[in-house]
Amino acid sequence: MWAQILNALLGLILMISPAIFSFTTTESDVNHILGPLAISFAVISFWQVNRNARVFNIGIGCLLIIAVFIFGFRRIPFWIDLFSGVLLVIFSFVKGKITQKFGGGWRSLL
Repeated sequence: MWAQILNALLGLILMISPAIFSFTTTESDVNHILGPLAISFAVISFWQVNRNARVFNIGIGCLLIIAVFIFGFRRIPFWIDLFSGVLLVIFSFVKGKITQKFGGGWRSLL
């Protein structure tokens, strides 16, 4: 669960950083789109039954890394987004302990 909390904080950093460091329009748009998505998937994966939602943050982290190079970010946005993207990917691979069994599919209904 600690990894999902850190992913949520990284999403918050992505959302706040354009206001603090005065990003350009493109840089702030990328952060304002991907930041809330990272927070959403991190918060959804807090609970054991939804733990697999964390894998969506792998894609978001990869998009951040790719966007840095495609859009040619300036120095500070470049390092903030690159560092955040790498950490999102790394923390998304941490599964966490699952102590309960959930579901059972259609067999549980019969």
